[in-house]
Amino acid sequence: MAYVVRTSTGYSGNGAAPAIPLPVSLQNDLVSVSAVTDGGSDIVSIVGNNGGTWTQRANVSGGDELWIFTCMQGATPDTSITITWTASERTPYTAAVIRGADTTT
Repeated sequence: MAYVVRTSTGYSGNGAAPAIPLPVSLQNDLVSVSAVTDGGSDIVSIVGNNGGTWTQRANVSGGDELWIFTCMQGATPDTSITITWTASERTPYTAAVIRGADTTT
């Protein structure tokens, strides 16, 4: 059974490439990051500091935009991610570490 181990929330300020710190995770933990922007730009890239492969799962817009990204952590888990936008964004975020997630379905 999957369960949430840790969460963190924050605000990255105003910039085109905010770095978002992540809660501590272990190999094979699934990390989910939700970020909100004012809808003024699109995502260029999302990069983990230790090379994790991040996948965009959703982008819901209706004025402000909600973005959701996930990454299954490898042997050296990411401790932060950098999201690069096409313009400066104020980026409040929530991150969660999920242990025991079945990623095969």
